[in-house]
Amino acid sequence: MKLFLLKLVAVLLASPVNIVTSTSYDYSASLECLAEPLEPQYRGGIITNPSFIDGAQGWSGDGEARTSHTGNRYLVVHKRTKPHQRATQVVHLQQGMLYTFSAWLQSSEGSCDVIVIFRTGGELVRAGAVEANSGCWSMLKGGLTVDHTGPATLSFQSNNSAAEIWVDSVSLQPFTAEEWRSHQTESIRKARTAVVRLKAVDGNGAAVPNATVFIQQRRPVSPSAAPCRRPYSRTRLTKAGSPPASR
Repeated sequence: MKLFLLKLVAVLLASPVNIVTSTSYDYSASLECLAEPLEPQYRGGIITNPSFIDGAQGWSGDGEARTSHTGNRYLVVHKRTKPHQRATQVVHLQQGMLYTFSAWLQSSEGSCDVIVIFRTGGELVRAGAVEANSGCWSMLKGGLTVDHTGPATLSFQSNNSAAEIWVDSVSLQPFTAEEWRSHQTESIRKARTAVVRLKAVDGNGAAVPNATVFIQQRRPVSPSAAPCRRPYSRTRLTKAGSPPASR
């Protein structure tokens, strides 16, 4: 029996095995313009050289890799004598998959609108847009689906040919429809079971001790939610304005 198990393990180790793991959706996004871009989500996903550590390797077109005084490496779409000049990368997309995209962008001067485009099967698919500003990095976050399987060309475009477009921390992560639904269900579950702390205050903002708060359900519960046994609940707040500890 032991010999059989050893042979089985040896066969499994010697055989090519595709291990499929589910990647959790990254809900994080930044609305602020930051001094430095954050790391690429999903470590770049299926993007080659997402942080430009290897220069412009994996990218083609009108791009050039640079390094800031802080040591950050990024891609510059330079010598833009025409608005459509761009840096590109070819990725392989699959029909039926859902793709989430993100990148950090900056303009060399002023501000301009930057859009990310995927050219696939003769069709142009817009996956997101952001206003890029000078002196800080703005996060673009979007996504796309495609109608067929095959190569697609990713590019960043802007109608402002006077400014350079700086690109960093690019990511493109695929999800199956099943994974996407699973993430939605889990997100809803977490939102519905989240802990909410209440504080009763008077008109001057001071805490009201020993206040009683009534919570009444105003909307019907969805079929997928857990049944609500009571239409409202009641709790008494302590001097600090928070519910007393359960016993």
